[in-house]
Amino acid sequence: VHAGAEDDWLAAYVTEPGALLVSAYHVDLERVRQQDSFAASLVSVSALRLFKTPPRVLGVDVASYFKILLELFGHRIASSADPLADDSAVLLKESLRSVVVLSDIFSSAASFEWLLLAFLDLHRTHTPDDAIVARFVVLGVCKAMAVLREDAQAHVPAVIKLIGDALGSAHLAVQHAALNGLLLLLESRANPVLVPLLAQLAALIIGSIVPAAMPQHQLLLLAVGMALLEQFPRECEEHGFSGNLVRVCVKMLGDPTTLDAFYFAAVKGLERLLLAFSLPHALQDLVANLNADKLCICNTQRAAAATSLMLTAMYAGLGSSSSGSSSSGAGGSGVQGTGSQQDVHAAAANAVDPSHSMVQTMERIAYLFSRLQRMRVHEARAVAAVLPLLLVDFFPTQQILSSVMGEFLGASPHPDLTAAIVLQVFAALRAEGAQATVKDWVLLSLNSFTQKSPLALAVWNLTVLFISASRNPWVLGLHAHAVTRARKIGGMRGVGSEGGGGGGGGGGGSVDPEDEELFCIAALDFYCHQELAEPELASFCALFRTLEAPCYRRLTARLCSLPKGPPGTAHAADEVEM
Repeated sequence: VHAGAEDDWLAAYVTEPGALLVSAYHVDLERVRQQDSFAASLVSVSALRLFKTPPRVLGVDVASYFKILLELFGHRIASSADPLADDSAVLLKESLRSVVVLSDIFSSAASFEWLLLAFLDLHRTHTPDDAIVARFVVLGVCKAMAVLREDAQAHVPAVIKLIGDALGSAHLAVQHAALNGLLLLLESRANPVLVPLLAQLAALIIGSIVPAAMPQHQLLLLAVGMALLEQFPRECEEHGFSGNLVRVCVKMLGDPTTLDAFYFAAVKGLERLLLAFSLPHALQDLVANLNADKLCICNTQRAAAATSLMLTAMYAGLGSSSSGSSSSGAGGSGVQGTGSQQDVHAAAANAVDPSHSMVQTMERIAYLFSRLQRMRVHEARAVAAVLPLLLVDFFPTQQILSSVMGEFLGASPHPDLTAAIVLQVFAALRAEGAQATVKDWVLLSLNSFTQKSPLALAVWNLTVLFISASRNPWVLGLHAHAVTRARKIGGMRGVGSEGGGGGGGGGGGSVDPEDEELFCIAALDFYCHQELAEPELASFCALFRTLEAPCYRRLTARLCSLPKGPPGTAHAADEVEM
């Protein structure tokens, strides 16, 4: 929270290990695009419950002045017997505003008790038509109730009625204040207040959440709705609220006219619900089936958010399948408002079909690889960082290597990132004991890589392949240098694996001596230290012997000069380090 330089002491005052300065609900949803503003009710309930004494600021005893201010405002509120007088009405409203703001630094539970009683008394005696007074009263009462919780059980019926009246108010400002107060109560998990209001909240949110002239109010409705689904999944399902809210979010994500703030809030809300397993299986799969190509991706920020939701759905599905039906929340039967019944039944059927799940995961990985070809550099780096983890987590070894080799063999506008993916995947498989499989795939792919053009690109690809497969930490350390060499090789971007002109095997083009030396070091390390069988050694030598390019012939000469005997001997190791 940035409250201005003069309010830096406030941040220091409320910050404490284990206490959040700002509620997670505020940060994640209705303030998802407005993190640089400060307003009342943003300090988290856990911080309010610290009851810390305000420190001295510039030699001034803030606590003493604070006590005087509370006594003054309390007198103004208690003496508001004549609210029709202009001066009295103005003083009352400003006093209420000040008390609500100052409650962020209350230093005792007694102060919140006074706030709760004073505001409830004012609500009983004051005219209900005064929207300005009503908005401060409902916000102050909710904040006090969230902090006191069990100590204020006697006032629960009055608080429920107050919030219910505010939610039904014709004044949007009063509804807005009540929703802000509900976020505090949700953070405090004040269930005795929240549960009786679920039906009214469900009707209000579904009936009013369509983005309109008051986007901030609509975002607040969405934030409260998501928090209710997270904390009360079974009750929300019974009211038909879960399916309706998810359907609204899905509609917003597919609408190109949706504001960015709504788009990001819906994505974050659905991610939280998936990770909390607060949705029944049918709705989980309905969200998971939102492939990124079905979402409205108009810019890079939306593309990143859509990718994040897709990855969350993948991992949430992995956890859901392992935890069984007990994690499904309300059970998933009789979902209302989630689209057609055919879609819901299909999603439920797919949840128990492993083959369909694997096909869907393959489609998502293929989508990420295709996006990698079209992304800008900063986006591509983010996707390239998670792709190796996804492949290892979701696919068997053979399928991982097939995907990675295919992508590395093809054209890429980001060859350095593709090389990093190969290195990380090989390292992960090596850690799982699949080094022999990695070696077999490298041998099978050699002929395809030697056919790439231009020759410099083919040599670079082979170099990266040999380095990534190595078990020698010194050779692996050459990977970063090999990646830097990629930027100096002309014609690499956008070149296909079957391009015309002199291919790698045909001898066309030239290779920089530094790149050639790096290639020979990596190839000799692979030949000598991968425990190749005799037929594999013969095949390796025969492949490069048939190629006409000078760099391949020089490699063949080095291979032939190796001492006879099993690979990996001292002489062979010396040759690799040459």
